[in-house]
Amino acid sequence: MAAERLIVTGARETIAALGLMETALEKKVLRTAMREAARPILEHAKAHAPVRTGLARRSLKIRAIKRTRKGNVGVVVQTRDGDFKGDAFYVSFYEYGSSHQPARPFMRGAFDTQKGQALLIAQREIDAGIQKGASGIWKGKK
Repeated sequence: MAAERLIVTGARETIAALGLMETALEKKVLRTAMREAARPILEHAKAHAPVRTGLARRSLKIRAIKRTRKGNVGVVVQTRDGDFKGDAFYVSFYEYGSSHQPARPFMRGAFDTQKGQALLIAQREIDAGIQKGASGIWKGKK
């Protein structure tokens, strides 16, 4: 599915606090927050995915993307194997259409309707992760 972006920016204090964390801890906090934020998008996509055998719905997953050189962390909601791949390859044809059928997008709608909720969840989870990191709760770090 086409990668849509939800960029989380926040108060200077939050960004500064993340900058002070160890890289591994920062990555864990951000990745955990992004996974939680993607859940409403995943659930909406599953609820609106095409249903014939149920494979399309079962194939939708939240996947972490590789961290970029700039240090960006993120997740995607996609089919288990990716666009046009695996047993659920046909899901991409629903989303984008083909020369034989018009597009019937459901992933884009999931993102558009749930991005506000996802942003609130991401902010809450980042704040919680910073608090956990500061108090040493993550993996017994003190």
